[in-house]
Amino acid sequence: MKSEKNSPPVPPQHQGRISNVDGLLRAIEAYFDSCDDQGMSYTLAGLQYYLGVIDKQLLWGEQVSKSSEPQKTVKLYNSPDVRRALQVARLRIQAQRATQLLDDEKNTQAQIFDLKANFAWVDKQGLEVTSPDNSVGSKVAVVLPAAPGSVSMDEWQKMYQEVMSRRKSVHELKVGGEE
Repeated sequence: MKSEKNSPPVPPQHQGRISNVDGLLRAIEAYFDSCDDQGMSYTLAGLQYYLGVIDKQLLWGEQVSKSSEPQKTVKLYNSPDVRRALQVARLRIQAQRATQLLDDEKNTQAQIFDLKANFAWVDKQGLEVTSPDNSVGSKVAVVLPAAPGSVSMDEWQKMYQEVMSRRKSVHELKVGGEE
């Protein structure tokens, strides 16, 4: 019996009793298959529920000194093969979300929130610099001893020309800006 579209895939009866790497790999793939069969999005919480792991930090590879999981479960989830399989699963969930963000027109804010909350995505913060001539390239700030308003414009332009005439071109500078 399939669960309703809005509920997570029903976990198998062995929930919490996965005892080896192969069993875990099969369970991870079964989660994705179940989501695909039901037309549901993959989620980190859904995979965690499906695998029967209560300790989220254990599941996603964070160092856990004390876990509510049985010791053999902790040992299994700390094995390199399982760590890699979980990283791939997490990447698969992230890839689906990114694809949905680009292809779907619904729940865009929810998809962005999920990517930020669960996958460390951040808004790009940038500063756009344009020049009067719309050229692209390295820009150099020139600090003059006086602000344009404190001296006449002719005097200020003269100071500017003097500073610029002593400045080396980009081609004359060595790596690291050394002279």
